[in-house]
Amino acid sequence: MRQYGFCYYRRHFGKKIVDREDITASTKSEESAAKIKEKLGIACSTDNRETAKHSDMVFLAVKPQFLEDVIAEIKDVLGSDQVIISIAAGKTMSWLEERIGGDRKIIRTMPNTPALVGEGITGVCRNALVEEKELEEALVLLRSFGRAEVVTEPMLDVVGAVSGSSPAFVFMFIEAMADGAVAEGMPRKKPMNLRHRPFWAVQKWSLRQGCIRASSRIWCAHRQVPLLKGWAFWSKRACAVL
Repeated sequence: MRQYGFCYYRRHFGKKIVDREDITASTKSEESAAKIKEKLGIACSTDNRETAKHSDMVFLAVKPQFLEDVIAEIKDVLGSDQVIISIAAGKTMSWLEERIGGDRKIIRTMPNTPALVGEGITGVCRNALVEEKELEEALVLLRSFGRAEVVTEPMLDVVGAVSGSSPAFVFMFIEAMADGAVAEGMPRKKPMNLRHRPFWAVQKWSLRQGCIRASSRIWCAHRQVPLLKGWAFWSKRACAVL
């Protein structure tokens, strides 16, 4: 079970969406199973087949390179009434249907790393066999650690590029801003609040507006800082670090 699996279960329990006795998990080693039992208080074993066989919803929370082997192991115990949810990047619906079976209910998802702190955004698509009620039940679980949006499968690649990669871009920009400030003589610890708080505020602002507008950028530049002068500074200092 990947780190995302831990995240899912913690959030489910924290929001009281699922009772512990209603969840079973499986993992690669006895050591990992013992750790999961201790940390999450759920049943956990190394038997993928037994775990999958008795579940209404089966989360395939393994790394993409291991997914085909896991599917081959559990395929013949999966029923047509079960919903299989994959979080494996790059594994398309046609790939999943070919290996699990075209008569199986499958939901493909693309989460991002902020899910680990309950602020994720997950792209979701389903195959034709998943009923609306089943999709809604899956969305309740997926929204326990952030937001989830239903999209067409081609858009999942866009979701991966935008919401999946953007946290890394933001961290790179924050780090570059801090390095630029340090280069100008500011102590390394000092920029923490100065660099993090604006990102939090801008996110809140843009969500309230419902979109990102050029007018917001212009308003900030006019009311608070000379934008061109600030951009010149960071182009010289911060962007050079990138």
